[in-house]
Amino acid sequence: MSRESFLRGALLLIIASITTKILGMVMQVIVNRLLGPEGFGLFRTVWPLLGLIFTLSTVGLPTALAKVIAEAIALGDEAKVRRAMRFSGFIVIVLSIIFSASLIMIAPSLSSKWLDPRSYPAVVALAIWVPIINFSWIVRNFYMGIQNQTHPSIAWIVETVARTAVTIPLVYWANQFGLKYAAAAVMTGIGIGELCGFLYMYWKYRRKDRHLHNLPPLEGKPETSSRTVRALAQIAVPTTFKNILGTMAYAAEPLILYAAFANVGVDKGPATRLYGSLGMAISLLLLPTVLSSVLSTVLVPAVSEAAALNNSAVIKRRLYQTIRETLMIGLPATILFLIMGHDVAVSLYRDPLAGDLLMYLAPICIFIYLREPLAGILQGLNKAGISTVVSLTGSAIRMACIYYFVSKPGLGIYGLADSTAIAAILSTILYFFFVKRYVSIYVDWADSVKLLTATALFAFIVYQTKMALSSSTPGTRVITALVIGFIVYLIALLLLRVIRPHTLEKIPKIGTGLAKLLRQIPILR
Repeated sequence: MSRESFLRGALLLIIASITTKILGMVMQVIVNRLLGPEGFGLFRTVWPLLGLIFTLSTVGLPTALAKVIAEAIALGDEAKVRRAMRFSGFIVIVLSIIFSASLIMIAPSLSSKWLDPRSYPAVVALAIWVPIINFSWIVRNFYMGIQNQTHPSIAWIVETVARTAVTIPLVYWANQFGLKYAAAAVMTGIGIGELCGFLYMYWKYRRKDRHLHNLPPLEGKPETSSRTVRALAQIAVPTTFKNILGTMAYAAEPLILYAAFANVGVDKGPATRLYGSLGMAISLLLLPTVLSSVLSTVLVPAVSEAAALNNSAVIKRRLYQTIRETLMIGLPATILFLIMGHDVAVSLYRDPLAGDLLMYLAPICIFIYLREPLAGILQGLNKAGISTVVSLTGSAIRMACIYYFVSKPGLGIYGLADSTAIAAILSTILYFFFVKRYVSIYVDWADSVKLLTATALFAFIVYQTKMALSSSTPGTRVITALVIGFIVYLIALLLLRVIRPHTLEKIPKIGTGLAKLLRQIPILR
């Protein structure tokens, strides 16, 4: 067994995430142009079902598994790791087969009565891949538990490469038979990609990583099987409850949206196109969550291990690192979307409405980016019940706001955007309030001012580039602003000592050489 430090593990996943996001964006742009807003909206009506079926068939065990394994390794209890893996794997496989078969059986009535009738092939395609997707997450969270992010990172890249290579030609071919088959092709490509990533991880697990070495000596007797199951249930039950209601709300979103649009005289076809435009905007808005999601994933086992050893100082440090790194990416992303959101969406999707919606939602970006890491802290502290209550509160507010705002004449799809913003702001504030009750939050004000200064320089560069290239194409403006702005931002972070050479040493393969090179520059020593 090998493990990595918190920062190195996070950097590994961030590198993998950036790589996969670039590949995924290439695929998404091509596929969205093939599908158009209506085809993408059709895919979006089916996509929430994956989250719902995943929640029902995994019953929160992947998240619980990472936490329980981290605690067991910290205490040297190898038998507990084995029991947790066997129990989780068995339950997930059985439930996956049951729910996958059930979804296939109800797909005709589900698509015809509740969703767009054209969604039937995509629903069936989704159901076929459920077992593979779910078991892949069991193996992935085993690695999160032992705090070894190398293989999940590589598997993520393998998955994305395979998905991109399969989905684009498959959608191009299926599109000639109609949008419903093209939407199903997207779902099929996702499944094939997940299969490839799973096969890589499982091969590594069977070949080497199922054998645990260098564990600390076990104090006392090994934990009993019933206590291991209870430990899993403490996290799995509230997580499942939260995810069931949350994903049900997400899955119900298209239904509520169609009903609200019907009240103001908008049919399903135009409503699906509007929903597709908002989906494009939100997919761009969520790109920086690549960092917050990674930090949240790494955070749960790291905090769980620290909590098992009663090390409050490490928990405090992990929280500060998480918020700091999230803001380091989230602040410039917010600025970019606020100033050039329209250009970004038009250059990628050729959809002006998606661009308008992206700029409209940009001010709430930072709330969305902080939400996952804060929830991860609560889960790591065994406070998953609180995280559940906050998540459900946000979902309830969102559902109520959707029907109210979308039904108001004149708001339309902007009503759904308002609902997203209100729910994100309130839920993030609640997460922060509860985290503060259990962890002493440290703020380095000098470091914060430096980060804001670097962000202000980035904003100045982006705005001036947009003005200087006003007669150019949107794509030219975006690429130029990103390249120049990123270079200036990175230099500012280095000069202001927000990023230090010793931090860069944690980057796999190139970190040591890069840090050594930077130390040769006098102003960076």
